[in-house]
Amino acid sequence: MKHIIGCLTVLLMTAGSVLAQGEGYSDGIAARINDTVILKSEVKEAMMGNPDQSIEEQRKVLKEMIKNKVLYMEALESEELVVNSDDIEKRLDAMIERIRENLGGEASFKKALKEEGLDENTLRSIYRQQIKEEMYVQNYVATVIRPGISISDDEVKAAYDENSAEFKTPETFTYTIGYLPLAMTDEDERAIMMKLADIRKSILDHETTFEEAASRYSQGPTAPKGGDLGLIGKGMMVPEFEEVAFNLKKGEISRPFKTKFGYHIALCRDIQGEKRAISHIILLPAVSEEKRKAFEKNVMTAFEKKGMEGISEWASLSGVQLIPFEEAKKREINTIILDILNRLAPGQISPVSYINNGLTFIYLDQHQEARQMAFEEVRDYVKNYVYGQKIQEEIEKLYAKLQNKYYIEILI
Repeated sequence: MKHIIGCLTVLLMTAGSVLAQGEGYSDGIAARINDTVILKSEVKEAMMGNPDQSIEEQRKVLKEMIKNKVLYMEALESEELVVNSDDIEKRLDAMIERIRENLGGEASFKKALKEEGLDENTLRSIYRQQIKEEMYVQNYVATVIRPGISISDDEVKAAYDENSAEFKTPETFTYTIGYLPLAMTDEDERAIMMKLADIRKSILDHETTFEEAASRYSQGPTAPKGGDLGLIGKGMMVPEFEEVAFNLKKGEISRPFKTKFGYHIALCRDIQGEKRAISHIILLPAVSEEKRKAFEKNVMTAFEKKGMEGISEWASLSGVQLIPFEEAKKREINTIILDILNRLAPGQISPVSYINNGLTFIYLDQHQEARQMAFEEVRDYVKNYVYGQKIQEEIEKLYAKLQNKYYIEILI
């Protein structure tokens, strides 16, 4: 069930693909179906723009695109299948509006079009054809293929039994974040850099190893691995980090330096051609411990008096923002916040941390563990999944027959 295939794989291009369409065939042709072509740029977009896909993977995606084109051509030949132009325009209007919203409004939308050398009418004409094809294929599947498919209750139950581990409610957290914006001062930054300088000195004086220091002090995800970032090449890290890392000699430890992620010292463990084996220790931005403790004392005093009611009253007088989250799914929660939540029991409030340029605390209201869903809860979903599988099987059979009807040439 991890690789559920829908009833069809028609893909609408994202806004980033429009320029390639407007440029005609200059980017190269991936396939021909009679007089219709599929551009290489369209295949790239269908693969989410991933440049590292193998030729085999590209051809797999291209095959799905070709099948959709063939189904569209078949649908056009059916006199019974008609797509209303008004329905196309309604779906087109909705798509353009989504693009406009995703780009941040009308001004950003117009700016993006101008940068791509397009206007809204050109954009609409490109998407209009794509939507038309999608709707024809959907109608063809619904009227020609789907009616011939039947599913028994036993098949649905069998599909559930085979994949029962996949049917779980998501783990969720209901919590409130308290946040007070507070910029770091030069003094705060100097304190962090001095701490890193002291860590560096202890390593150089052989009081500890770099790996031991990273495990003890580093606040990044590589701390358990002794700060090991692996073998890095240029372009893999932010410029501020690379400027330091690629100027180190083998075995050399850098002086403390700053990037947008925090404050670092780096060790060059090895040099292999144009790449470097780098370890680092990172300390995250933070205000002084005195400021954090003073704020935390106020938080805990208000909480101990009246719980979250006391926190709410205090926050309204102190400029503290309270941001509630209802049943947030685990996979959607920032890893730093999730780490704090996992250390709390419902009804508890966290110590104060410095996150996103502010003093932050978290109150956990509810934590709902993932739960196995009963068959009756997901019967309709499983039935649709089985339908999707059978539709795909019928499409494959139909496509095998139609390959002799259409001239198909794959050019990648």
